[in-house]
Amino acid sequence: MSIVRAFRTPPPWRVVKNGRYTPTATGADLVIQNWLPDSGFPDVAHVSGILVPDAATVTVRAQVTRTVTTSNNWGLSLTLNGVEILGLTNASIVGSSLTVSVPNVAVVEGDVLSVRIRTAQASWAVVESGAVTFLEAFVA
Repeated sequence: MSIVRAFRTPPPWRVVKNGRYTPTATGADLVIQNWLPDSGFPDVAHVSGILVPDAATVTVRAQVTRTVTTSNNWGLSLTLNGVEILGLTNASIVGSSLTVSVPNVAVVEGDVLSVRIRTAQASWAVVESGAVTFLEAFVA
């Protein structure tokens, strides 16, 4: 017996941060936790990011916004099932947002896409919730 899905969920997929996130350590790559589906997108939210509903080749992009604009050495990386697909991208800026992306990522149903943060000062890297912090995958 085989199971045939009646509905497919092709990209784009997008989740937004649910509540603020404070890194629990400095100098380590920490997965930003707790996401919600963005309005108008399919429910692909996973505690660690996007739970891929369908096979595709996508561009993965994340924007992370901090609650402060204090200068701080911080950066982001992207992962697929815990394996890095975009290495740490540093931002040593007096500003609050950083956007990173990686093209041509092959995903299959059940994969998990995540964004990680690394910071030199945890209290200066509190991640803002809502639409200003998002993770998305789309066909470019």
